[in-house]
Amino acid sequence: MFFPGKDRSGGRCLFSSRWFLLLLLLAWALPSTPEVRTVSVGVYQNSPKVFIDEQGRPAGFFIELLEGVAAREGWRLHYVPCEWKRCLELLEEGEIQLMPDVAFSRERERRFAFGREVALSSWSVFYTDSKKPLFSLKALDGEKVAVVRNSIQYQALRELVKELGIRPVYLETDDMGEVFRLVHTGQARAGLVNTYFGRRNAAEFGLVESSVLVRPTLLYIAA
Repeated sequence: MFFPGKDRSGGRCLFSSRWFLLLLLLAWALPSTPEVRTVSVGVYQNSPKVFIDEQGRPAGFFIELLEGVAAREGWRLHYVPCEWKRCLELLEEGEIQLMPDVAFSRERERRFAFGREVALSSWSVFYTDSKKPLFSLKALDGEKVAVVRNSIQYQALRELVKELGIRPVYLETDDMGEVFRLVHTGQARAGLVNTYFGRRNAAEFGLVESSVLVRPTLLYIAA
């Protein structure tokens, strides 16, 4: 069983010690049957939390968690690769039954079922080219900023800059890898991603973490 302490870059992984309860509380949303239960799970690219690895296999913190519970509960997991926006659509349409790594919001609470236990805590941070460090959110006024569409961090950023009277130009993408590619190629001044993805992947793109953060979020497995 996988119980993360620190990731490779030193960031603390904040899984609840009661993560089994989290998933068992979601079990009511799944059809009851005496046979082996097949549970469809959405998987998108957000390493190290959840992703498809180079061998084409689901991997990451949430996958380890789900596999452990599946073994205990007698579930057969069927993974469905999808982009973030499509994953949420599939969950809402009932095409998949569980979606890991979902931040809570009142709007999402009307669409999905959330357990009572938090699986992971996270926060979002801007990454930039190492030659163009970022020290203030105000420096992004009028600048191009890469974000993942329909993400909680994008929503939080829009609310924050509105309060501050700042007007970035948003470049919307389908995943965080594309966010980093836009910054790496100079098409965006900065990119907003969660800290786990950033610390795992920034070096590959030659990017550095800024000191500009966006509000913390609580992550769940939604049903």
